[in-house]
Amino acid sequence: MTPHPRLILPLLFGLLMTACAPAADGETQPQPAPQADHAEGDHPPTDDPPADELDQPLPTACPPEVGTEIAAVIAAQLDAFAADDYAGALALASRSFQAGTNPAAFRRLIEASFPQVADSREHRVLGCQLVAPRVAHTLVAVTGRDGSREELVYVLVEEDDGPSASWAVSAAVMHERGDTLTA
Repeated sequence: MTPHPRLILPLLFGLLMTACAPAADGETQPQPAPQADHAEGDHPPTDDPPADELDQPLPTACPPEVGTEIAAVIAAQLDAFAADDYAGALALASRSFQAGTNPAAFRRLIEASFPQVADSREHRVLGCQLVAPRVAHTLVAVTGRDGSREELVYVLVEEDDGPSASWAVSAAVMHERGDTLTA
């Protein structure tokens, strides 16, 4: 599944622009590593993924207890938005997300990109997948106060907090019709 990321698009664009910026005068651009000569019988490098990537498990349905924990985090964040408590909503985000923003900037981002989320009247979890250890994608239908409905994929990460672990929202992206999230 490759949802179209509206939430993280500005960050990715910034990283891309930084990486693709031309070098300043006097600076050199990094050059690709030279290719080693291959002895007869050796296989040249390919674009195939490394074998350890092929061994990764396919996404699986979230176990019921994980799905319940994740649904509670999403509901709490949506409730915080509805109560105009952006500091509380941000507290439910992952530490890495929190480190990159503040409640005022978070409010602007949510209100501009996700008006249904900023002022929702109801939501329903449609599916949950573990896509990696401690990473889940959750499909959520959100209905705004104006009656408009959007589907979003929430990306949640399990973070250690001392003796216990908890799920935190790392990102949310609009779910495009035709994309699948199957469990």
